[in-house]
Amino acid sequence: MKRTFFAPEDYCRIVSKLYGKERLAGLNCLAYALGDIRPYSKEHNEYNLGRQNVLGHSQTIETAFEWECKKRSISIKPAQKAELGHRYFRLYGWFDDDNFHIARQEPDGTLVHKLGWRLAPTTTSDEALTEEFGDTYKLYLIIE
Repeated sequence: MKRTFFAPEDYCRIVSKLYGKERLAGLNCLAYALGDIRPYSKEHNEYNLGRQNVLGHSQTIETAFEWECKKRSISIKPAQKAELGHRYFRLYGWFDDDNFHIARQEPDGTLVHKLGWRLAPTTTSDEALTEEFGDTYKLYLIIE
């Protein structure tokens, strides 16, 4: 089954219709980027990138993100440069703790993200992402 990646306005409309507008606060940048619409469940902790794998060993933010994509059957591969016509994830990580941010680059080059749990997803710019999260990120091509 093909994964659907929603535009910000469609995402808000769909989540609100299925779960109620207040449930949008149960979704973070990872949920939005991956196209997940089911609100966060504390018992599953599905929208965090854990720094420990299932065996309890330390892992990098990149490894945790790659595992989350694999669990959702999203095929990705690291990329050096984004090209128009393809969709990408941009993974920003602060490697001394569990903080991360993820944005998605659409095939037309538009950047979209969900800045926080309580905020709606929006379009953004490279400049805004750099100002907020720095200019270091890992780029992943989404294989569709």
